[in-house]
Amino acid sequence: MPFSRIFRFLCFFLAISVANSLAATSFGKVRSVIGDVELRNTKFPDGTKPRIGNKIHEGDLIRTMLESEITIGLPDGSAIAIEEKSIVSVAELVSEDGKNISTTDIKEGKIRFDVQKQSSKESSIKFKTGTAVAAIRGTEGMIGTTSGGKLVATLLNGQLEIMMNGKSTTINGGQTAIPNGDEMIVLDLSNSGSSNLYKIIEQILNDTTLTIDSLNKLIIEKNLELDNAVKIAKEMLKCDFPALPDQVSDTAVTIKGKCEVADSVEISGEKHEAKGNEMEFTPNWAIDAIGNKKFSITCQVGPLHIPCGQLSTNYIGIPNVDSTAMKNEQLLTIFTDSPILVSNPAVAIVEGAFSTKDSSATLYVKMGTYSSPNLVPTSVNGQFTHIIDISERKHNWNEKQIIVEYSSKTLGSKTMVLDVDVDKTSKFTNTVAPTLAIRAKDSLKCYIKLDLDDIYEDEVIYSYTIDNETANVSARYKEKAIIQQKLVNGVHKYTFNVTDMAGNSSRITKELGCFPPRKHTIVFDGGSGQQNIRVPSPPQGYSSNVIFKKISFKITNIPDNDPRYIKLITISHKGKKVTLRPSDFQSNIFDYQLELQHGTTTNVTVQVIMKNGSVLTATKSYKVQ
Repeated sequence: MPFSRIFRFLCFFLAISVANSLAATSFGKVRSVIGDVELRNTKFPDGTKPRIGNKIHEGDLIRTMLESEITIGLPDGSAIAIEEKSIVSVAELVSEDGKNISTTDIKEGKIRFDVQKQSSKESSIKFKTGTAVAAIRGTEGMIGTTSGGKLVATLLNGQLEIMMNGKSTTINGGQTAIPNGDEMIVLDLSNSGSSNLYKIIEQILNDTTLTIDSLNKLIIEKNLELDNAVKIAKEMLKCDFPALPDQVSDTAVTIKGKCEVADSVEISGEKHEAKGNEMEFTPNWAIDAIGNKKFSITCQVGPLHIPCGQLSTNYIGIPNVDSTAMKNEQLLTIFTDSPILVSNPAVAIVEGAFSTKDSSATLYVKMGTYSSPNLVPTSVNGQFTHIIDISERKHNWNEKQIIVEYSSKTLGSKTMVLDVDVDKTSKFTNTVAPTLAIRAKDSLKCYIKLDLDDIYEDEVIYSYTIDNETANVSARYKEKAIIQQKLVNGVHKYTFNVTDMAGNSSRITKELGCFPPRKHTIVFDGGSGQQNIRVPSPPQGYSSNVIFKKISFKITNIPDNDPRYIKLITISHKGKKVTLRPSDFQSNIFDYQLELQHGTTTNVTVQVIMKNGSVLTATKSYKVQ
């Protein structure tokens, strides 16, 4: 089914709470994004690319493309990684007072999960596919469907109960379940829970020619081969991750370590290149998620993903503080991470909560000269979301901070500041193309002046080409300016171009001339002196004594003999004047048919006006005898 159709007809929720929240919440954080991942919801129906730290809200649908992956952190410190070519939603996910309830709906593809052990008996963690529901209380592994729609579940540790077609199947750590008709077969495989084994099983299950016995046999054989490859890789690994404290009272822990051989290392969905350098991970969880926290370390060596350690600590909660009382006493809490990254879409979304004890209190979200209306009356249960459009067109994309102000005459006041980071390379924020206009041009002084405008503190690259040759980058501008461009000698086709950080551009293409002063002369064919033309007298009784003579002259010292340097030519003789204009010019040599009379002298004067302002005059006499 096409992704857009799935999006329109599914009803689902993906919601994760954050530390220090005021109540059960329905949003969560993206911990890592690799490749091409798309997020769709009612705010962004055409899709947007999630970033690390972004919140995932109810109604969101996530799709991963080839060689892409997204990891989402859960309130209790658990993590779910949606692998490539998958479509996943979470039909329910609520975290409150240590109780976690979630149902992750796998529409296509597969996920990896690392779920913390649940301290509350009321917690319910489930994974749903088109044919089955799997329930867990604390485990690590993978679950999903093949391209042929077959369910696969594989565990590294913990326990998973699968309900399919009214029948229940339970698998434990080190076991993998595959379908056999309406039932599930459980296999004891040493590589259970790993993506390496999952990919192998996925390929085998897609071979419809195999019987169930030959299929099981082939899986067992491939698992043994995988054992040997993993063993060799493990012997190469040299990882050092110091143990965590036995107990912590903070809602986050810092994990440091390094691996000499691994290409990359992943902990709780965060992946870093290894290369022998020290790495740092900071898993976190909700304030009321008290209990043991485990963190599995996975190393990648070539194509293999290998379990290479596990750390743990016990979160005992903040000492001497009643979490419920602390929540009630908070005047203002902001859920939005700072800085707010504004790219696609071109909005800043501010989310948070405030005390509801004073209904006459005020809450404003401000940025520059902008201020929201009082959000207290329009917010439900003290939680608010406010969206500010930010872009070059709005003339507010240079603002650096958003201020949230809560004020109550009885409870007091609190102000929080969020930094704003606008991506000026995005076409969603950077929507105004810079403009160019010709201010002036001078062919004698050989320059053109251009007006550069509509920048608004964007960064603009100015370039130009001459006769479609390679572009010359001339300058960078961050504000409107007058650009003076020098012209080269002669007549050429110029293209002036300005491009901003998002690739928006404007250009002007024009043929321009540069005609600096030069010494030109007019040279007549046959020299400048009088030219005697000997022609026999017309026969007796012939009424006309007129003859026609083709005369020639040229203009010297013109670069490449280009007639475009000439503006106007006039030829005068015996009261006649003939004007030659640029459309008549083919070269710097000119022929003219002159009418002469026998027995007379005719003076011919040629005047040439050059485009560089020079005026040339020359006279030659022709005598017919």
